[in-house]
Amino acid sequence: MKCAEDILLFRSNVICTTLNSCVSSRIMDPIRKDQLKFSCCIIDEATQCCEAESLLPIQLGIDKFILVGDPQQLPAVVCNKDAQKLGYGKSLFARIDDNFKEHVDNPIKMLYEQYRMKPEICEYPNKTFYDGKLKSFPIHINKIIPELKPYLLFNLMNAGNEDNSAYKNSEEVQLIYNLLDTLKKYIQSKCNYTIGIITPYRAQKELLIRHISDIR
Repeated sequence: MKCAEDILLFRSNVICTTLNSCVSSRIMDPIRKDQLKFSCCIIDEATQCCEAESLLPIQLGIDKFILVGDPQQLPAVVCNKDAQKLGYGKSLFARIDDNFKEHVDNPIKMLYEQYRMKPEICEYPNKTFYDGKLKSFPIHINKIIPELKPYLLFNLMNAGNEDNSAYKNSEEVQLIYNLLDTLKKYIQSKCNYTIGIITPYRAQKELLIRHISDIR
């Protein structure tokens, strides 16, 4: 008797999974019994997986692959130094890109229009990594008034922490608090907006959460 998962699996036109879980018994068993058939596999972020991982879906009998990714962004994470030297961290996408760069029948199609960042932010990566080919088309929905600058850099000299911790910085936390408080007073428009704060360390994140909890 088929369970609910099997019924959903057999009736679905599109199945989303990770590369590792696509060869789980839940999917592979029906494949072996000719109860399930896939015609196409789309691998998103195909440059962030090693070549061996991207070949796993071949076991599903798929004969058409569409790789979506950007070889100028993060490669696969490979910690072993010997494996890195042998090129294990290079993706199938990146290898195809290298081999077909000068071919007229290059199978890789580049998307030239970007909507995720303002032209001022896009300018440096566009010149450095994409030969100036990107065209910016920012969409202003729920526009903040007065308009903020695309980006600002604040250089804190001799910033640190009282306990000399390498993973948190109280002076930077205070700066962020002041920035948030200033934005709250500065932005008078009725639009709904959110602010994201990114830090590489959990200790700094927890320190930030404690200090900005009173800001709404």
